[in-house]
Amino acid sequence: MPWSKLQKRIYNILDPNINLQMHCAVYCNEGWNGPRTCEIPRYFITLNKKIIFDWPKDFPVKQYTFENIRYRYESAVSLISVALANYLNTPLDKLMLIHDHWKILDIIRAADRRIGSRRWKELYEKGTPAVKLVIKERIRCKKFNKNGQKVILRG
Repeated sequence: MPWSKLQKRIYNILDPNINLQMHCAVYCNEGWNGPRTCEIPRYFITLNKKIIFDWPKDFPVKQYTFENIRYRYESAVSLISVALANYLNTPLDKLMLIHDHWKILDIIRAADRRIGSRRWKELYEKGTPAVKLVIKERIRCKKFNKNGQKVILRG
């Protein structure tokens, strides 16, 4: 599935009150002895324009051989997209059970409007710093309406 279609499906499930954006980009590499190539993929997520998830930057490679890095990039970009697509296709009652190596699904789950506030504590306690930021933002936005007026929460 092309990134733009996957991204659109993800945006359809996100809480519209928070400013969370997902990006998948491929950066071009200028070769010394050859043509320009586009080989460096990057997934990153921003919350209020601050990067809270950045692959591959946040996931350093232990062995720095060209083949190791290239294989890692090529396979992980596909696998991250597959994990996101799997999450979108998961039945609602199973959303809390699906996980991935990069913890990107935890961030999506924290921002997913289908996940109610009763689950936020569980997500927060087990979550990465990025998940905690998303949950805090959802709580902050829930307390105020669109006009910035405080909302009295019941229940």
